Amino acid sequence: MSPAVTVIMPVYKVEKDLEKSVKSVTAQTLGNLQIILVDDGSPDKSGEICDSLAAKDRRITVIHKENGGVSSARNAGLDIAEGEWIYFADADDYIEPDTLEQALNAAESTGVDMCFFDYDRVYKGKSLPSGFPLKHNAVYKDLSDINAFIAYNIDFGFCWTFIIKHSIIKGRVRFSEKLTYREDTLFKIECYAHISSFIQINKVLYHYNQRQVSATHNVADYLSQSMILFKEGNELIKKYDYPPETRIYFNSIMLGVIRPVSESILNDRGCSLGEKTGKIRDFLNMDEIKNAVNNCSRAYMTKIAKFYMILGKPYIPVILTAHVLFMIKKALRKKSEAF
Repeated sequence: MSPAVTVIMPVYKVEKDLEKSVKSVTAQTLGNLQIILVDDGSPDKSGEICDSLAAKDRRITVIHKENGGVSSARNAGLDIAEGEWIYFADADDYIEPDTLEQALNAAESTGVDMCFFDYDRVYKGKSLPSGFPLKHNAVYKDLSDINAFIAYNIDFGFCWTFIIKHSIIKGRVRFSEKLTYREDTLFKIECYAHISSFIQINKVLYHYNQRQVSATHNVADYLSQSMILFKEGNELIKKYDYPPETRIYFNSIMLGVIRPVSESILNDRGCSLGEKTGKIRDFLNMDEIKNAVNNCSRAYMTKIAKFYMILGKPYIPVILTAHVLFMIKKALRKKSEAF
């Protein structure tokens, strides 16, 4: 008999949380599971822990592969998935004992292709709401209803907040291995294109372990990833003839890089003010930025992007002034916090 649900779990540098996470799956009230642990070339003891857990539970299959990122790991799991439904979980989080049973019962009782549920964020022992409350038992069965929903909610949910029929995505939908963040957004867009119905249940069934996020990040990588998401997202919207409003989300992503990229340029002590101005001008003249500005709702714009839209050109003095004021405000806030 085929497993009712295949659970795919990418594993990378999670040795402290892995056992708790996997046990929250093996202890599910729904026992007919295939559990795929994908060791994505983890340099710690995560791979050994996977093998140890598999030795204790015949439902667990372990894949050891070279590091390729979370999308590559999930795709490797999809390649050998056998369940009637697919579920993705992260190896440093955990689920409620009846998560899969509740989701499966809701989906099968209403005859839908996909079931969403809520999650919370666990930070320093405290449970924080997701901020995306769902309509309990809200069923979307009409294509126009689905399109109307995703037009303004394209980023709704994560891949670990839903189960989906395997037959819907088998051989059709994969994770983009070019992306290292927000990779599940493109995956969901393709899922939406193939489903005919879904349901929401307003129950917290997943617990996201929120870590302290470093204040520093690679701005160049952030820009590169945002551009890939912008390009591939808009291609999928065109391919599947989604409502024009769907583009708002991807435009807002590109607008979101204006400040960090400009700040990074301004903070480069190796460049003169003239060189910084030229770099910012070149950045703002990128087609992705201009297209995002010209096609985005003002409600989704940062102040800097609004300046750009109003003026209709990369007005460098405005950008510089806005950032100088922001940096002064930031410095004053740090000074006040010190006292």
